[in-house]
Order: sequence, then structure tokens, then C-alpha cells
Amino acid sequence: MTEFRIVCGPPCVGKSTYISEHASPDDMVIDWDEIVTDLGFPPRHHFVAPDLLGVVADEWRRRIARAREFDGVVWVIRAKPARDVQPLARSLGAEVIELTAPLRVLLERAAHRPHPVEHRRLIRSWHARNRYRR
Repeated sequence: MTEFRIVCGPPCVGKSTYISEHASPDDMVIDWDEIVTDLGFPPRHHFVAPDLLGVVADEWRRRIARAREFDGVVWVIRAKPARDVQPLARSLGAEVIELTAPLRVLLERAAHRPHPVEHRRLIRSWHARNRYRR
């Protein structure tokens, strides 16, 4: 039986870290960033050109479809607020785990990423789109 858990929240909030601390070795993880890397795109994974987003999204959907047949826990990482993952959560019967952190903390964490300027831009953009909709 498949048990889905969606871990969501803004960039640099610690979604991957949370999963690495809570998942067992036999669990499956579906991660957009990993898909980008698996498809051979450059390591600036968060910054896929708009014309390539469809390719990544198609692979993401394929992995979700395959995961429905998995016998165990499937962790899904989404850089979205919990309200935006609810349709996916309902379709998968998933538990939603939303991680949050103050904007200043996220921006500080971005400083330690490979592309800090772009991560800060992503964080600010995410925060501007979502802070008033909580």
C-alpha cells in the first residue's frame, strides 16, 4: 500500500532536510530538483528555462503515476504553500506537511546555496505571492 506525504513550503525552508531526517531508506522521494538533474539539465535546477518546464512537469507526473504502485511511503517535495497542494493531496490521499520560516531566515539560508542571488530572488518572489494569502 502506498502512503503519500507531501512536504511543502518556500525555497530554502528545509524540505529536503526534513525528509532526510524523517524518511526511511526504503521510502521513495519525488523531488522536482532531482528530476531536473536526472533529465540532464544544468545544476541551476531551480532556474529551468520556461520552454523546458513542460518536460520536467511531464516527468514529475510520470513519477507520481508510478509511485501509486509503490508499496511504502512516498515523499513528494513541493515549493508551494499547503493550500496550493491540497488538490494533489486529495488525489493521492496524502498527508501534507507544511514547513515555514521567517523571510530573513530563508534569505540567510540562500547565502549558502550555489546560486545565492537567484535563490534570494526565488524566495522573495515566493514570499510576495504567498504572504497575504495565508
